[in-house]
Amino acid sequence: QNLSWEINTHSFVIESEWEAKYVELTLSVVYELVGGNQPSEGPAGTLDFSLIDPTGGEHGEGYEIVTWNNPVNERLLVLPPIYGTWTIKISGSGFEGVGALVYSGNYDITVESERLN
Repeated sequence: QNLSWEINTHSFVIESEWEAKYVELTLSVVYELVGGNQPSEGPAGTLDFSLIDPTGGEHGEGYEIVTWNNPVNERLLVLPPIYGTWTIKISGSGFEGVGALVYSGNYDITVESERLN
């Protein structure tokens, strides 16, 4: 998904019959400038990430400035197996449409779980 100033919302469900030991969420964010020549340091963009569990508890990093030399690459969050619907809200810097050819931020979120046998 493309990062822009609008909030993107996703959700996933942990079902009680799964009897999950744990749930892992992996977040990666890639910022790119036109031409592929990325600076070696300094601010790359902003990121606002929140994760809300079924009881309304918040997890995640919140608002942060991402730098070129410290990208968000496969950031791992180990979540408690709280059953129900979890909500992810993510937004950040980047342009859409033609502007994305100059500056863009893209993210990838993966949710995995291990069940009890």
